[in-house]
Amino acid sequence: MTARLHLIDGKLEEAQVALGAITNIGEQVQGDRARDEVMRIVAHLQALFGDVQAATVTAESVTDPVIMTYAMLDIGDVLLASGDDAAYRDTIAKAEAIFASVDGEDGGNDWPMLSIAVAHARAGSIDTAIRRARSLHRIKDWAFRDIAKIQAESEDVDGTRVTCALIERSEVRDFALMKILIARIQPDDIRSSRQIIVEMRKLAESGTLVSERTGAFSDIARAYITIGDIAECDEWMQT
Repeated sequence: MTARLHLIDGKLEEAQVALGAITNIGEQVQGDRARDEVMRIVAHLQALFGDVQAATVTAESVTDPVIMTYAMLDIGDVLLASGDDAAYRDTIAKAEAIFASVDGEDGGNDWPMLSIAVAHARAGSIDTAIRRARSLHRIKDWAFRDIAKIQAESEDVDGTRVTCALIERSEVRDFALMKILIARIQPDDIRSSRQIIVEMRKLAESGTLVSERTGAFSDIARAYITIGDIAECDEWMQT
């Protein structure tokens, strides 16, 4: 995305020009869904520029409520990164209200609700996140996994274990447990960290992390690097 790259590079004027071009494209695109996707991008970029009000107006111009939900969550991500927790929570509430108009009972719209559940977890509202995850029809395990990962990253080990216990699929549960273990690695406690790495290796080699195998191996390599054992990291990566 040209506008975003310019923004990252600090080229504000170039980014604004690119944003204007994208906005014009969005207004001319044929087909409601295609236009909605472009306007979602525009709203995200406007939020990155700091114009949250304009971003919200753009998001609300989207006709597909599912895409509008994602557009609001994109704005929320920017607000969270900027440290505006109150505005982030307000945006989650808006996204959830929009999605409520389309949520069906057949599980066909599970993915937006998963994103909403994860957004609540990022806001620190774990109980709400868990309730939203429980409402999912087919992918609740993946929602619990993502919530557990957020808890692990915030070093809430006990809470992460409770969430992991809700996961039914062993592969998904073991992935979440791996995130708990890596969150406990401490560079100033080499002995305990080595014991944790042993547990991580057992999980990785158990055969349950089939689709997450590469990520698990990377986590273990990162754990070795954290405790300063580069030689062991190299040996592990060659297995």
